[in-house]
Amino acid sequence: MAYTIIEVSQKTGVSPRTLRYWCDNGLFPLIEHSPSGIRYFSKSDIEWVEWVVRFCKMGMSVKRLREYINLAIKGEKFA
Repeated sequence: MAYTIIEVSQKTGVSPRTLRYWCDNGLFPLIEHSPSGIRYFSKSDIEWVEWVVRFCKMGMSVKRLREYINLAIKGEKFA
């Protein structure tokens, strides 16, 4: 199932503006987009939003989170 940014906001308590900022800054590189540019979040994307909230509460910057995500995407290639 795909969720719009408004639905994700309602489920997580994170504002749509913050979600857009995070998307635009590379924190959700695998999110699907419609031809008109609407973002569609999956269930796993919503779980990742919850993780991002936790990381931010611990003081991790968007830049460090983006680095972490890029390493995670690369996976075992660099292990």
